[in-house]
Amino acid sequence: MLRELLDQEGLTHQPFPIAKTIRENLVIWEEATSQQYRFGMPGPRIHKK
Repeated sequence: MLRELLDQEGLTHQPFPIAKTIRENLVIWEEATSQQYRFGMPGPRIHKK
């Protein structure tokens, strides 16, 4: 799905498979205060071959 969205926007990308689960990020927007909270979860380390 992400690949299709990037293609629709005409963005250049180079996907590559990894053995582990990817990292996930979550952004919460609180409308009452207009504050944004960002949570960055840990993910696998990727090394060059």
